[in-house]
Amino acid sequence: MPDLDPGAALEQAGRYRAAADCALADRPPSRADALAVLRSPDDDLPAVLSAAFAVRARHFGRRVKLCVLKNARSGLCPATARSRRCRAPTSTATACVPSRS
Repeated sequence: MPDLDPGAALEQAGRYRAAADCALADRPPSRADALAVLRSPDDDLPAVLSAAFAVRARHFGRRVKLCVLKNARSGLCPATARSRRCRAPTSTATACVPSRS
């Protein structure tokens, strides 16, 4: 959706446009519209994203701020728990280091 403007996104929102229109008017969606979004099938994802894009673009513009939480203890370390412990250094790779017990 890089070249999509909010108006075009609303046109592609399909059955989710009513919920988007409510949000654009600073009103909560009806119960039926909210449930339709929550129960939307996977095939409707582009329409749901188009509706969400139109609302986000109106209120926040096209800027995006990403915040990432990194799980340091994911349990994916191949070492045994007794001999080693896992820690996630500042790099993207997870390293196993000897335990200092």
